[in-house]
Amino acid sequence: MKFERAEEFCYNGVVNPQVNVITIAVKDLKRSLRFYRDGLGLPTNGIIGTEFKGSEDQAAGAVVMFELSGNLILALYPRTELAKDTNEKVGPQSSTEFSLGYIAESKKRSTTY
Repeated sequence: MKFERAEEFCYNGVVNPQVNVITIAVKDLKRSLRFYRDGLGLPTNGIIGTEFKGSEDQAAGAVVMFELSGNLILALYPRTELAKDTNEKVGPQSSTEFSLGYIAESKKRSTTY
């Protein structure tokens, strides 16, 4: 989705809230891929981004993405990497480990509004 003017991004002067990506933190990426792809039948290209290795404090890039209706993406990301990506410590496993994302045209564009 592309916005040419701020008015397109807002409704009555208020930001039009959008969620483009729901990321679920998972313990085992391959096992989770099998569940969502083979068990639930969600189409995917499998694990992508494996060329981005990461480090002790930099998140790696391996992720699984499923394109859902309404331009919504469901992503599976290792919980250790999501913690790095959000600058949080890895805590006990929890059903609340997820993130919501908005896909901006550019980093500058995402901080303009």
